[in-house]
Amino acid sequence: MTEKSKILQAVRAQAILFVLIFHLRPNFLPNGYLGVDMFFVLSGYLITKILSISALDKQSVDVRLFYEKRIKRIIPLYM
Repeated sequence: MTEKSKILQAVRAQAILFVLIFHLRPNFLPNGYLGVDMFFVLSGYLITKILSISALDKQSVDVRLFYEKRIKRIIPLYM
């Protein structure tokens, strides 16, 4: 695991803790809901990174392929 990947995992863990603590003890961490915002920021960063690498490699982005990969990754969770 790269150093950058470790940092992203640490931010993800922090976001999880924020949301968890907010649900268990809202008075202890009143802004814990911001953990959800952290997840959105991380997702946006990672999606942008994936698309920009794809665009640099191929000089274009295959949007259909991008969504196919996302669907194949998400659908099994709901089956």
